[in-house]
Amino acid sequence: MSETTHPPAGGLTRQEKDIMISLIEAWNNFVKLPVLHPDDNGEFRHHLHALQNSLASRVVFREHDDYWRVR
Repeated sequence: MSETTHPPAGGLTRQEKDIMISLIEAWNNFVKLPVLHPDDNGEFRHHLHALQNSLASRVVFREHDDYWRVR
């Protein structure tokens, strides 16, 4: 697996972008670990994507609060 570079903000707040960068750094560090099980990277990637989706949904809720009401 190759390393991922930092994304543009894309509607994220500064704090959300910092979290996204931390997730990217976590991935980049994880793939440097020795593989102990063939599914290690896939499972880590799956859960990392869930966290990234949580951040992305914040943008949608904020930008389209007329439709995605969470209150």
